[in-house]
Amino acid sequence: MQTIRVAILGMRRLGGSFGLALRRYNQSKTARQQFEVTAYDPDDRLTVRASAIGACDQIARSIGAAAADKAIVILALPYHEVEAAYQLIGRDLRAGTVLLDTAPFKQPSGAWAKKYCTSEVYPVGITPIVNARYLFDGLDDLDHAAEDYFDKGVMLVSPGADADRDAVQLASDLAAMLGAAPRFTDPAEHDSWTAVVEALPALIGVAAFESISGQDHWDDLRRVANPAFGQ
Repeated sequence: MQTIRVAILGMRRLGGSFGLALRRYNQSKTARQQFEVTAYDPDDRLTVRASAIGACDQIARSIGAAAADKAIVILALPYHEVEAAYQLIGRDLRAGTVLLDTAPFKQPSGAWAKKYCTSEVYPVGITPIVNARYLFDGLDDLDHAAEDYFDKGVMLVSPGADADRDAVQLASDLAAMLGAAPRFTDPAEHDSWTAVVEALPALIGVAAFESISGQDHWDDLRRVANPAFGQ
């Protein structure tokens, strides 16, 4: 049985769930290949924890070591770390690597891939729309990663106009292995959706907080704030 070497860069809930879902696939009776997962996170404690819960087979102490000689690299870092990750790994990825980028905005990632990666690396944007049971809990830590995080969800696959067809097919096949249905979008369409469902609510939340925190009775209000306000 073929073994496919995978790196997951970023070990919070999303990255951990990728690892656990791949482990579940490896253990299934229908598995046609095995995925060997290497985990990396800037916080070494998260990679140690990922290993302990079974979200990876091995850990790497540097992002370059994690990504080197892998068939698939899943980029699941916070958005403000994504460009730096491209800079650090882009030229060292082996020829034929499929780079699956979960960043919330795909057009900037596409530009970074062209800037920092060789033409023999194949980037494809992906966005998991997760299992509805996890939609409202507001948690993002590794301890809440789950092997069924993607079950009955959707995987938005957002290839650039010049994306490699085999890489796009791999992203689609991987989505199905994880329990999600692939749906194809172009990067511009994807980013317009993200602006509405993520950036706009965040902006409204900031504006509301700014307004409320300036009121005379803010000291009283903050004493009764619960998780809904915190999120």
